[in-house]
Amino acid sequence: MNITATHLKKSFTINKKIKILFSDLSFSVTFDHVLALLGQSGGGKTTLLRILAGLEIPKHGSVMVDGESISFDPHSLYYYRQKIGVVFQQQNLFPHLTALENVMLPLTVVQRMKHSIAKKKAEEMLEQLQLTAHQHQKPHQLSGGQGQRVAIARALITRPQFLLFDEPTSSLDPEMKSEVLELIAQLRTFRIPMVLVTHEIEFARKCADQVLFLAEGKIIDQGSTKHFFTHPKTEELRRFLESTRAFNHS
Repeated sequence: MNITATHLKKSFTINKKIKILFSDLSFSVTFDHVLALLGQSGGGKTTLLRILAGLEIPKHGSVMVDGESISFDPHSLYYYRQKIGVVFQQQNLFPHLTALENVMLPLTVVQRMKHSIAKKKAEEMLEQLQLTAHQHQKPHQLSGGQGQRVAIARALITRPQFLLFDEPTSSLDPEMKSEVLELIAQLRTFRIPMVLVTHEIEFARKCADQVLFLAEGKIIDQGSTKHFFTHPKTEELRRFLESTRAFNHS
């Protein structure tokens, strides 16, 4: 998969003051399975992910995915969003629905699929993700890790063009975090490209093919995982990697 952004501009109004996040963001990256977005909080990772998801609209610039431009008009975005899967920090599951019913929703509501067919597909997806025993439970009956796995199943059910993950383990305890990270690594077998915002440096090192490092709304460094972590090209990246190593060993 190739993602190319050209001259992106994006700003927000906070307390009546304009905060410019991207003043002129451009990059092009090609990857087979997983692209990791790394950087300190506030650097622009999540905003970039939300632009790729069609949930934020840049003030200026263009984004192309595999040669096709994302059109940011509301009508085009409606159809574009149907082709991708997004997993957020919070699970965003409907509390009054079971795990099975939550996974069925994109098929029955968006794709207008017959209930019986959607149910069979959702049951098969839950089985693939080892969630069959929990399919009739509601979100409050699931552990944090199980709930996030249901959210991943819901994102996968439409066989999207690609998957976007925004810090999917940030609200989980260490044991559940490990479970979800292992599942994301296993998703390679689905052969669906993934873009992952994460602070889990070791996971990115093991799982990603390519890495983008953002700071202050700019791409400071990018490259293949093999060289990115062993041969940082900038002082900013070197300090970032050293700080995360110190944190993980403290």
